[in-house]
Amino acid sequence: MYKKDSKEKNERREEPLWMRKNLELLMQRNKIPEDIFNKIFHNEIIPLQSMQMHIEHYYKPKSEEDIRRIDRIMSNLCLNKNDKVLDIGCGTGTFVYHTSKLCSMAIGIDYSIGSVKRASEINKKFITNGKRYFVCADLKAIPLKESIFDKIVAADIIEHLSKRQKLFVFKEVYRVMKKEGVLVIGTPNGLLVKFSYFLMKLKTVKAKILGGDFPRPDITTASHIGLTDIFELKKLARNRYTVKTKYFIDNIPFISRRLGRFPNIISFLTNLLKKIPLIRDFFTTYIMMVMKKI
Repeated sequence: MYKKDSKEKNERREEPLWMRKNLELLMQRNKIPEDIFNKIFHNEIIPLQSMQMHIEHYYKPKSEEDIRRIDRIMSNLCLNKNDKVLDIGCGTGTFVYHTSKLCSMAIGIDYSIGSVKRASEINKKFITNGKRYFVCADLKAIPLKESIFDKIVAADIIEHLSKRQKLFVFKEVYRVMKKEGVLVIGTPNGLLVKFSYFLMKLKTVKAKILGGDFPRPDITTASHIGLTDIFELKKLARNRYTVKTKYFIDNIPFISRRLGRFPNIISFLTNLLKKIPLIRDFFTTYIMMVMKKI
């Protein structure tokens, strides 16, 4: 088992209930069918998180990481005041809120009733120019007419979908999007995340053989059942969209830990990695794709 000193034990006891539930669900992930795991996950986790937490992370973000995430998506949407926007896998309504300040209408859709309820509650607290609506439905069968939306947001949803779900979702997104409409996708780079998991497994084996502390499980990604990469996304977009890819290398743990005292070297390596094809595809921490419907 994961070894803890007295300080770690105290930190563990102080963890909020939703984090403990997250770890519990992570341990059960292989026992639950992929297609329904995330629905169960978000229905159980979201109600355990405070409304203030969602506001501070997604509506009025305070951390540099949260601000950066929202700015990247919004800057690539290039919204017009008459645009109609769909946020798929809207969660607690982040981009319904932010886009509705700049467009005529924004609709969020999510199959977690817990997420949709929380999104509606929070949005009532904020006034925007555009109309806002939330729909609880499965993205594999979006209950809306075709060719409605000018812009569609898929921010941190792709990694929550199985391969089978992605195929259906891409077809539905294409159906409800206007000709020359734009889909903006943001997702962690699955290649890099899987490599990090591999390093964790090596550390676990080392701890079993040589002794020492076991690496602690990453409980922040329990619902990431469909980590993807640039190559899979381009394949899904083939013959349907023109694609522009943007690469973001924010923090590579196994590099930052060793060179943390040398920010200039980290910055140099980051800029260098962005310029080298294939290497760049691997080390990118966050993938953003702007897809225009053909």
